[in-house]
Amino acid sequence: MLSFLFALLVQLVAVVVGFALLFASAEALLRGAVAVAIRHKVSQVTVGVVLIGFGTSLPEMMTAISAALHNSSDLVIGNVVGSNLVNILGVFGLALFLSAPNKKIDAKFGAITLLIVTAVFLILCLWGSFSRFLAVLLLLGLGFYLRQTIRHDGKRGGTRAEQDSVESLTKPMEKKGIFAHRRLAWWHESSVRRDWALAGVGLVGVLLGAQLLITGAVTIAVLAGVSEVLIGLTLVAVGTSLPELAAAWAARGRTEILLGNIIGSNVFNLLGVMGVGALIYPIIVPPEILRLDLWVLVLATLCFVWVVLLRPRLTRVAGAVFLVGYVAYIATLFVVAFAA
Repeated sequence: MLSFLFALLVQLVAVVVGFALLFASAEALLRGAVAVAIRHKVSQVTVGVVLIGFGTSLPEMMTAISAALHNSSDLVIGNVVGSNLVNILGVFGLALFLSAPNKKIDAKFGAITLLIVTAVFLILCLWGSFSRFLAVLLLLGLGFYLRQTIRHDGKRGGTRAEQDSVESLTKPMEKKGIFAHRRLAWWHESSVRRDWALAGVGLVGVLLGAQLLITGAVTIAVLAGVSEVLIGLTLVAVGTSLPELAAAWAARGRTEILLGNIIGSNVFNLLGVMGVGALIYPIIVPPEILRLDLWVLVLATLCFVWVVLLRPRLTRVAGAVFLVGYVAYIATLFVVAFAA
């Protein structure tokens, strides 16, 4: 009994520490990323896509590599589809619902690209498999997308309004605690060194915090006797998207970073994660994905692109609709799982 309580306490501590590290690091990541964008005259949309969006998708990449090495096609493609659904319906919906931005941002290039990539992914899934040849094409597509993103938006630079909106994020850090030491004087001023350090440390902290949080939560669920099916449908599905959620929370109200995060992460999952997974071991598309999940992803992506491109502004109502859609999807998964 004592060993059980001790194990439970350890995992509770891991969950608390992981949660604190996750969201504190997300704030550091956002500060550093925005400062880098302004310093190098790169738009915040591009930084959201490349640095934050790609960076926060590393858990999905690690999961795909591990699954591919164990010849688990179902886990690779399930991870990609599930993560993209969480990003659009869960992360984007929650960010809008909690703090809807007051302005629209030109994210036409990224939104249309996401729509095209999702359509290609749908066609390949209907084809039935992802060969190593297709994997190479997907990775080349990711490289082309990255190049075009930087060319299209990378040198546009932050507008005066954008710089004003992030002024609080780029002000000098307060001289408190260990950071008051003279050897850390560089930390207090907005410099290239500090900006990149903030972004790098923030990204590592987000990934470590997410790992601690999900590992602790899953272990507690196992100790409490919760079924593996329930754990897989809830904790594991959301776990790899915790970095995106933390980044979205830190960027609440800042449309440039929010949209860049969602678009960059989803494109990276569809091209990069699937590409690397299929390159290691060719992926056979499981029939279960074609019955529901894939079509929900396509519908969610269409709704996301419609909201980003055609709505006059992003609202809390739109966020609520996305969240309700995600709850309905999870409820359907529960019904299907327990009815089988």
